[in-house]
Amino acid sequence: MNIQSIGTPQSAKIPTTFRAVPGLDEKECDLLKSVARRVQITDGELLFEEGEHSHNIYFITSGQIALGRRHRETACIELGAYGFVDLADCDQDCENCWVHKTTLQAGGCVGEMATLDGKPHSFTAKGVGRVELLEVNTRQIKALLESHPNIRRCLRQALPRS
Repeated sequence: MNIQSIGTPQSAKIPTTFRAVPGLDEKECDLLKSVARRVQITDGELLFEEGEHSHNIYFITSGQIALGRRHRETACIELGAYGFVDLADCDQDCENCWVHKTTLQAGGCVGEMATLDGKPHSFTAKGVGRVELLEVNTRQIKALLESHPNIRRCLRQALPRS
C-alpha cells in the first residue's frame, strides 16, 4: 500500500462530506474536519486488506473504491450473493482472483467497522481510478467522540457495515 498524503482538508467540498452524515451540525462537521487528513490512492492500489485491523475511517471525496475479496480456490467459481470472480484478474491457478462485492462512490465511506468496533476489515478495499479520501484516525478522534456523543451516535447510525 502506497497511500499518498496530500495534506489537511482545505477544499470547499470537504465539509460537504461530513454534512452528508445525518444529524451533525456545522460545528460537529468542522470538528471532524479538524482531525481528518487528505490522502489519495491510484487505480488498483490497496487501501486495506480483508482481515487487517485498522484505526482509520476513510470518507471518499472523489473517485471510487471497490470492495471485494481475494479468491484463493483452485478453480474460479461464481459466488452468488457474495459476488463473482473477475477472470481478467485471475492468474492460471486462481491464486489472486478478485471477488467483487460492491463499488463505493464519492460521498461514501469505508473502514468504519475496524475503527468503531475494533474488528478486522471484512473486505479488501482498492482504488478504481484516482481516488481522494479523508482519513480519520481513531487515536485522533477518540477524545472527540467521547466529548461529543452526538458525533459518535450519528457516525454509528450513518456508516454502512463493511
